[in-house]
Formats: sequence, structure tokens, C-alpha cells
Amino acid sequence: MRTLALAVAALLASCTTYRDTVAIHFSSEPPGADVVVDGTDNAETRYLLNDACVKLSIPWVYGGAVEATAVAMAVGPGRGPCLRCAFPDPPDPGSLPTARTAGVLNTAVAAASTWQTAEVLRFLVTGQAHWGRLTRLDTWTGETVAIEVERDPDCPCCGQGRYEFLHS
Repeated sequence: MRTLALAVAALLASCTTYRDTVAIHFSSEPPGADVVVDGTDNAETRYLLNDACVKLSIPWVYGGAVEATAVAMAVGPGRGPCLRCAFPDPPDPGSLPTARTAGVLNTAVAAASTWQTAEVLRFLVTGQAHWGRLTRLDTWTGETVAIEVERDPDCPCCGQGRYEFLHS
């Protein structure tokens, strides 16, 4: 039977930072999950989750929402690109709008979580997902864009096995 880990949420009450949570939950032993769902709200934690999941070969599903825009991407270590193949470096702090600075429309959150749920269920039932398909939906205009991210053999994380965010 496959299991599901809701990343970070289970340990937030006992940790002071996301970094503490991920470091505790994703120590040297896999957490016993078949897939991780990203429910975080910042780039630092997503890059940390990417490092941890790639290192431990655990698929994870990235999702985010800000303003009216939803994004999602399934990351399957050894099956396709990782987050750093799509976004090699995290954005500079304050360079992008966030839910805190720009707000978020509830339909964007619903769209991102729906895509995440579909990818998780697809993986749990079939072992497959749309690995590396970065999907973006503007819930206000209805514009949808899907980009097939290619795995970068020179990617510091999945290509070179350097987990800079996990060890910083």
C-alpha cells in the first residue's frame, strides 16, 4: 500500500523553522512516504524539499499560488527533471510577489491544489505522473500554459548530486 506524506505540516508545531522541520523529517532515513505534497509558501523551503526528495528518491509535487495564478509540477527523481532544472536558482528575497505581499485568490489555491491532487493520485494509482510538466493557470483570465521542463544533466541537484539547500 502506498503512503502519502504531507510535507512539513506534521512537524510545524514542534519546530521553529521550515528548515528545522525538513531537516528533522528528512534526515538520513526516508520518511516512509511514496510521495510528498508541497504545501509551503516560500522558495527556500521548496528548494530544501527538492534537495531532500531528490536525495532520497521520493517523488514530490510542487504547487503554489499568488494573486490569481496557480502553478504545479510533479518532480520524479530519476524519472524526470527536478525543481532546479526548471528554476536553477531561487529568486532573490522580495523580487517576486508573494501571497503576503500581493494576496491570493482562493480559486488560484484551489487550482494549484487540484493539479497537485491529480498528480499524486495518478502516481499512487499508476506509478506515473506528468514528470516535469510545469503548469500555470491564470484563474482570472483563464490562460493556461504548460511547459515540458527538460532534465538538465548539469543540474547541481539531480545531475550532480549536490544538495546545497539541504546542507546550508
